[in-house]
Amino acid sequence: MMSLPEYGAHDLNPKWIDFLKSFSPSLAEKVSVCKKRFSGWTCENGHRINRGTLCQQRDACPRCSAVYTTMLTNDAVELVSKIALRTVGKVEFASVEFTLPREAQAKVSEVDVSGLRNMGWKVLQNVLDCYDVDGKERRLLAGVGAVHNWHSDEPWRGFFFHLHFTVLCLYYDKVSGGFGRNQMFLDPPHLLMLRELWRQKFEDRYGRTIAKTFDVHWHYSHGQGRLRHRLQYQFRRAVLDCYKATYRSGVPTSLNRDWAERLLYPPKNMKRLQWFGFLSDGVKAKFLKEKLSIALEKKAVRDKERRKVPCPDCGSQLFCYRHDIGYDELAKEGDSRVLAFPKRRRVGA
Repeated sequence: MMSLPEYGAHDLNPKWIDFLKSFSPSLAEKVSVCKKRFSGWTCENGHRINRGTLCQQRDACPRCSAVYTTMLTNDAVELVSKIALRTVGKVEFASVEFTLPREAQAKVSEVDVSGLRNMGWKVLQNVLDCYDVDGKERRLLAGVGAVHNWHSDEPWRGFFFHLHFTVLCLYYDKVSGGFGRNQMFLDPPHLLMLRELWRQKFEDRYGRTIAKTFDVHWHYSHGQGRLRHRLQYQFRRAVLDCYKATYRSGVPTSLNRDWAERLLYPPKNMKRLQWFGFLSDGVKAKFLKEKLSIALEKKAVRDKERRKVPCPDCGSQLFCYRHDIGYDELAKEGDSRVLAFPKRRRVGA
């Protein structure tokens, strides 16, 4: 919590706002006032506090994008921690990235995203020994996959497909009816198998390539903190990398505007994240309840809990009594306070 002068003007980098104006003045206006308008909150004891209002433009505003990514990450880390507590005792996972050489990139389009994500998961199932000799699935893995179609360091350069997976160390054995631990440290033969399978499945679908290698990165890690860091990176939207690139060097003069517009306005039906195995949608609630006695609350219930805000003065629940308050109006009150992080921790600052 801080005073209004400490909170400051909360401006985003002007280069980013100017860039948005070249596409949509109305979008630029919405993003430019993000967290510069306020809502008023009070509690049963009469304490008053203000909160900055988000613009909700998650694909164009770095602040809103980061807030939503953090929300998704918190949900995932909480769930994985509950599972670990009832099984292996600690959070363990592998971070996996499937890449494509330049020649293979040219064969892929955005309509292939879902199929390629499923293809990557099939590779992981094979390498982690999920099938018996008859090709029947005997182990259920658990993990989440995300498609990134931009280059992290150079997001403006155009379509650059790669896959990210986070795979839990845990699997469920359909035969024994119990849980087991995956081999999280892949030796050189298994790493080679991983890369060769990725190449094989890709070429079976798209045809032969002359590329020497199809690289796959595999990294074992453990702990809630590292999982949180990993998922924050995996779940992020392109706007965060675009904003950083614009802050560093501005928008390139040779910008492909069709590509830039694609990043700002992604298809509404595009599935960015997909959970697999016993954590896949439609499966995890029933599975976790029956196998681990973990009852998952519905999203509406979780969202309602998440919106609750304790009063920083007395701890009782705050409720909103006013919307759309301007900075200048709050400044006239003299003793206005804002519920926010210190300046050094502001998202998008």
